[in-house]
Amino acid sequence: MTKIRVAIADYHPVVVAGLACELGRRPSLEVLGTARDAPGLVELLRRSPCDVLVTDHTIPGGPYGDGLLMLTSLRRMFPGLRILVLTAMEDVASALLTRQLVDLGVATTLCKSRDIEDLIGAIHAAYEGLRRLPAARATNVSPASRVTLLSQREAQVLRLYVSGMSVSAIAAKLHRTKQTVSAQKRNAMRKLGMECDAQLYRFALENALVEGA
Repeated sequence: MTKIRVAIADYHPVVVAGLACELGRRPSLEVLGTARDAPGLVELLRRSPCDVLVTDHTIPGGPYGDGLLMLTSLRRMFPGLRILVLTAMEDVASALLTRQLVDLGVATTLCKSRDIEDLIGAIHAAYEGLRRLPAARATNVSPASRVTLLSQREAQVLRLYVSGMSVSAIAAKLHRTKQTVSAQKRNAMRKLGMECDAQLYRFALENALVEGA
């Protein structure tokens, strides 16, 4: 199983330690390191190839500037890096910030009040290039109603999968064969009108289709 290489940046040491602990427990993720300011983050990213950066946009920027300017610098220096911005802002302020970040090419944003499972799903979505993908095929059934099309076992497989477990791990946990789990995942995605994992991660993030840790 290919692990998603993740770096974490936040000014608050408790937040950094908590994220590193939680993300480090996930078999689909590899925590490369942490930083509390932009210079330390740049040093980390130069030292270790990274797939997804989880960062607060308010970390001290030093020579790289603060906030949006710091993120612009990171996008210029590491164009292939997916950036997931954690923010404490909500409502109108959060919507405005999200619009600005999307314009910069940031993969996605997530409020710090969300559950850790939402963050796991967002990391997977960012890794899969969520913003660059078209929406799932149109359907006359609402997103919430689409979940009811799934059998109990299909829904269980999808919840575990979007939580970061591989097909093999799910098979072992549920005492099913890999072939059975793989078929249930394919059937569920077909019923939901999805053609790739990125669409699945987006759907899971928007509709709370996540298995508890």
